[in-house]
Amino acid sequence: MPILQSCLPYTPWSDRALCRFRGLQPVAAGDWLQIDDAYGAQMVEKARLINERPHDVPALNEGARAAGEELLSRVVDEVRGIDGLP
Repeated sequence: MPILQSCLPYTPWSDRALCRFRGLQPVAAGDWLQIDDAYGAQMVEKARLINERPHDVPALNEGARAAGEELLSRVVDEVRGIDGLP
């Protein structure tokens, strides 16, 4: 069963600037990771999948390692600034 949000915090399709190229607009630092009502259930499901099917969950092509490490660094920095995370 998919774990979905009960509502979306924004509707990019209703913004004329975003409707043609969804998601291709700059996002301010501190505003691109959001915790919503589905977060807890998604983390439980993530833990279950990693525990039960570890080879099916994460994957990183060696050619993408540098980009993946850069993204990980940015995500870690961002998450450290979010209140309410365990």
